[in-house]
Amino acid sequence: MGNERTPLEIYNEIRDTGFGFASRFAFTNVPRNLVIIFLVPTALVFWLVLGNSLELENTDWEPVEAEIIDTGVSSYLCDDGEYVSDCEGPGHFPTVRFSWEIDGQKLVSSDYIAYPPNLSSDSKAEQWLENRGIIVGANITGFVNPDDNSEAVLVRQSWVEIMTVRGDDEWLWCCSLCNVPALFLLVSARRMEWTIPRKRRKRYKLVYVKDRPYGRPSSWEVPMEARELQVEASEIRLKSMSGSLSEGDFDSYANRISDMELMAAQLEGGTRSFTIMLSNREEVNFEVGTYGELIYTLKDYLEREDRIETSVALFLDESKAEGRLLEFEFNGEYTANVTVTEYLGNDLIRAKTLNIYREEAVLMEIIRKASQKGEKTDEK
Repeated sequence: MGNERTPLEIYNEIRDTGFGFASRFAFTNVPRNLVIIFLVPTALVFWLVLGNSLELENTDWEPVEAEIIDTGVSSYLCDDGEYVSDCEGPGHFPTVRFSWEIDGQKLVSSDYIAYPPNLSSDSKAEQWLENRGIIVGANITGFVNPDDNSEAVLVRQSWVEIMTVRGDDEWLWCCSLCNVPALFLLVSARRMEWTIPRKRRKRYKLVYVKDRPYGRPSSWEVPMEARELQVEASEIRLKSMSGSLSEGDFDSYANRISDMELMAAQLEGGTRSFTIMLSNREEVNFEVGTYGELIYTLKDYLEREDRIETSVALFLDESKAEGRLLEFEFNGEYTANVTVTEYLGNDLIRAKTLNIYREEAVLMEIIRKASQKGEKTDEK
């Protein structure tokens, strides 16, 4: 009982999921594609199930006089296919054998209904037959297939009745519910997009980033233009939600948006070149245009260099070792904790230990401030 969540907690979790997804994938084609991925299989299932039910429907068959030869109750309902017999049961299935005449020719069949019901007991099955006048020796109105007189039934069924008897309606309902998460995420993303004027709304495709350092796996990234719109829309959306949020929830959302804003923030002066020196003294040059790109590129190299007593230096101006730099020193083998030390030449400015995965915002703020100071050093 103590682990049960309250409705408010469930609502907050759903709201947080929607906001988190929207803030990350609004203004991209991801929400739409996600819905397509879910809806296409569902549509195929509906098409197959409905198509089969429509094929079995016989409400348009024409009346014909029939005679009941025999009745009974079977524990199993079997469909003898061409190669295999498919049986359903155990249960209580009414069975009937009847005959009818077409142009003087007597025809006999046991397929008195497209899909027989499975009742709760033999007596219920017998009562079901009697209620429809299906009694041995009785003459009753049957229904013959106008396209094939060798097919006839005693009880016609619509495609809706067939689906209900087989339980397809409940199964399709459950199948439809599988699309709810994708539709919820789509609506969440669209609501966030609607906070931006129509003229500025645009959806971007994810960008495939390959050839990352040291064979790091390629990945799909959100374009920077979309990230800028996401930050702006998230701020507007948060303001509209502020009245229904607790102080803690509001601060949590605000911190998340602050991280997004920093990731999308353009470097002063536009695209800049940086140099990083690895533990083997190898220098690598790269260009980035935002602090987010800078931190991602840096982490690519840091993860490659993550081992005991390893340090990596990021030069922030053209004078390299004589100028401003950040040194990242790992505190142990296979750890994410690093000590980030800022130097101006040989002079230590400040140092801080953090987790490069859990404290990305702190790491980016350190790089941002040091990078801005590095630009001023270059100007001098």
